[in-house]
Amino acid sequence: MVDVVMTWVNGNDPVLRAERQQYLTGKREDTLADIAGPQRFLQADEIRFSVASILRFAPFVGRIFIVTNRQDPQLGDFIRKYFPESRVEIRIIDQNTLFRGSLERHTPVFNSISVETVICRIPGLSDRFIYMNDDFFFTAPIEEKDLFTPDGKVICYADRYSVPFVRIQRFLKPKKKGHKPFGYKDSLANGARALGSNHFWLMPHEPHPLRKDILCTWFDAHPDVEEKNLAHRFRDESQFNVQGFFYVLAEQLGKAEFRSPKGRTVFFKPGKGRKNYMERKLREAEGKAALMFGCMNSLPEASDKERALFLDWIGKRLGIDFTDTAQ
Repeated sequence: MVDVVMTWVNGNDPVLRAERQQYLTGKREDTLADIAGPQRFLQADEIRFSVASILRFAPFVGRIFIVTNRQDPQLGDFIRKYFPESRVEIRIIDQNTLFRGSLERHTPVFNSISVETVICRIPGLSDRFIYMNDDFFFTAPIEEKDLFTPDGKVICYADRYSVPFVRIQRFLKPKKKGHKPFGYKDSLANGARALGSNHFWLMPHEPHPLRKDILCTWFDAHPDVEEKNLAHRFRDESQFNVQGFFYVLAEQLGKAEFRSPKGRTVFFKPGKGRKNYMERKLREAEGKAALMFGCMNSLPEASDKERALFLDWIGKRLGIDFTDTAQ
């Protein structure tokens, strides 16, 4: 069996917003987009098409674990309406279940990297699992062999990238509001450095196949590294991306196979000042015969027209009318 783990937060929840404000340290975390700015927590029910894509296109998945902060995406009616025959179990896992014992002092957590550090500790999680953000999705039918080889290797769709080059890029990066932004490549480079590697694998925003035994065994042997990476309520420039870390580790252990992501993924990031952006991206997606994965990075920031175009496109792929407000 292969499980899926998904992290999700409803940043529109006033209770959660108020709690987050209580833990600000005076370093202006809530004004920095890469740390704890409001855009990091916005959501527009992207989790519906993410979960729907699993149920539609990944029949080998047994369970979906949704890790939350005392919240529930309330997917029951949606799944019963569109997938009445589904036998995939959906479990809501509170963050506090994972930050047990001595780790409890680090809660509450408003930082996806910290949460991702402990997802291999989910009770009952299958050894082979797929990690997804709530805005990742499958775009076409996929088989287990597309993510895991028969001899137990994980398949990573990514390009090799230089750690020294990223460090130079960060050195040259200008500050914004007196702060040097901490980006995706920075977090991947941090993971490679923790393992003594001078390269990492630059993964598109896509579902990531992982292995619990490899990740948890390494963290069991290096509890100081694990705790250092999770001990931040808000994102910190010292942290590493856990999935990127895992792929470097799996490579070192001979447990990973790397394939080109070219033509297999599509990444949407609508925003102001991008004329005809969604039309162009949808044409790009439809032109990729091998398309497997997608990510809608900022649906709350899309215009009404862009949102409608995207929902129509993904709805046709999934056989769901996302314009039906009764769903």
